[in-house]
Amino acid sequence: MLHTEQQSADRFRAAHFSHVRHLTLFALVVESGSFTVAAQRLGIGKSSVSRTISELETYVGAQLLNRSTRALSLTDAGRLIFQDCARMMEAATNAFDKLDGDLPLQGTLRIASTVEHGEYVLPPIVAAFVKRNPKIDVDLVLGDAFIDLVDQGIDLAIRVGSPGPSPQNVARKVAELEYRLYANAELLSRLGRLSTPHDAARHPWLLNANSPERSTWTFLKEGQHTEVRVRARVVSNAFNARVETAKFGDHFIAIPSFVPSRFLTPDLQPVLEDYQIVPKHPIFAVYPNARFLSPKVSEFLELLVANHP
Repeated sequence: MLHTEQQSADRFRAAHFSHVRHLTLFALVVESGSFTVAAQRLGIGKSSVSRTISELETYVGAQLLNRSTRALSLTDAGRLIFQDCARMMEAATNAFDKLDGDLPLQGTLRIASTVEHGEYVLPPIVAAFVKRNPKIDVDLVLGDAFIDLVDQGIDLAIRVGSPGPSPQNVARKVAELEYRLYANAELLSRLGRLSTPHDAARHPWLLNANSPERSTWTFLKEGQHTEVRVRARVVSNAFNARVETAKFGDHFIAIPSFVPSRFLTPDLQPVLEDYQIVPKHPIFAVYPNARFLSPKVSEFLELLVANHP
């Protein structure tokens, strides 16, 4: 009798163990917010994820997720087991990380960035990263529009001002964007020394076509704010086009402080250096999910934070 009861208990445990993968996938679906995102993160089909969750619900005899065309939500039964499933998934991840900690990183790191960061900030950081990790390739995608990180297979994105609209992404502030005012050296020689922002506002500026609200600029000096409204005779959505135009024309231009001066001088010279342009704008590193931050993303993020101007 006791032998029969032990066999029954073993079969019961075996059935549970055979569904451990189902439980971890359930936790991943909840944290991802959708079957599609979970499937993309795992590199499997959406139908496979949906089937696995259905098998788990059949096994436990309860519906775990409310499904709609817009979103997923936990049922009472789902809430009851989710935290245990998440802890189990985290423990498994930590175990593999300990084993993989001494192995060389490999694969491809896909980074999305604003054009200015991709051209002036990231090159030395990317070069140092691939030199340190010879088995990793980097795919750098430049553009100023928000893109869906999961849909585009992006591991890490650099964004300015806002981390973007997706609540499923994790954002970490890595630096602040500060502008400095420049003008053509020949123009400044004709104008002489400028004393206040109003002096610069009397002349045309080069502005970003994607930011029409930037026609108003605020300067700070010794605790006093000065707001000026400027006019633009030339606008462009391309940063380098604005810079090159400023080198040849009689315009003022605000340039991010992280752009090295060697790309600007001697054609462009700084103006009103005793003023700050405010406000500063946060620069974010954005990635799909903190719990599953891969070692390659983590290492690149450390380099970015340590070396961002």
